[in-house]
Amino acid sequence: MKKILAVLLAVSMTAVFGACSSGGGATSSETSEPASSEAAPESSEAEAPESSEASSEESEAPADTGNMPTVEKIKEKGELVMLTNAAFPPFEYVDGSEITGVDVEIAQAIADELGVKLSVTNMDFDPIIDYIKTGKGDLGIAGITANEEREKAVDFSTSYITTTQYMILPTGVDGATFDPNGKIIGVQQGTTGDNYYASDPEVMQPKEVKRYKSAVDAAADMALGRVDCVIIDEMPAKAIVANNPDKMQAYDPGYDKESYSIAMMKGNDSLKQVVDSVLQKLADEGKIEEMIVKHTSNQ
Repeated sequence: MKKILAVLLAVSMTAVFGACSSGGGATSSETSEPASSEAAPESSEAEAPESSEASSEESEAPADTGNMPTVEKIKEKGELVMLTNAAFPPFEYVDGSEITGVDVEIAQAIADELGVKLSVTNMDFDPIIDYIKTGKGDLGIAGITANEEREKAVDFSTSYITTTQYMILPTGVDGATFDPNGKIIGVQQGTTGDNYYASDPEVMQPKEVKRYKSAVDAAADMALGRVDCVIIDEMPAKAIVANNPDKMQAYDPGYDKESYSIAMMKGNDSLKQVVDSVLQKLADEGKIEEMIVKHTSNQ
């Protein structure tokens, strides 16, 4: 497999993470190249629905159950559709023309349990919840934290990964004394680093928050001196830094722990039962940890 190119100078940033064996990759996939920083969100599907930051009233509106991708409908279709943002290694990233990673292998295990093929759609992170809410995909698997706002729109599986937010800092900066207040912070749009840490004035008060399609793009801008630090989940932070150890470092500020879960349409109990069962089996057999080691070592 080809080695990952350095995350610098704004070359095709998704391709930066094309460095893993295909493992449990999808049988078919759709990919869309991430746009440059601060562009309007795009997706690999038709026009995106309203943002997941819509009002609570809209979020709590009942879903169209006639469009619900139940286990029976998925089996009839012969296909399980996973929505993801393939710029979040080691969980999802692009290797050549293939989307792969820990989450893709988990989705493949769920598809195998259902006896159907797996199709992976690569899109912007921010609208994934809205797509799942309206039945435009079966599963949203993209390192998604099941927070209160998202739980108004979709149901979530049991958690399968526990993580925390890290800072990516330029080399030479002392993380212990670095103060993000009054600084320019780079984040991946729609993530915890964006919605909570960088955007909540009670948590921090940055000079400016720059939002990107991926943490890769944000780190590239940091290397060029355009942002002071990047806030992103622990393992993606470490994967980015591993490819640029002379330019950047990963620092643990001691933020709260959070967990990843799989998003499904509200009320989709039959699919949730299968997903939770597969996650439990993978965890009991130590397979998820093996996937993390495999995809991290190939970065």
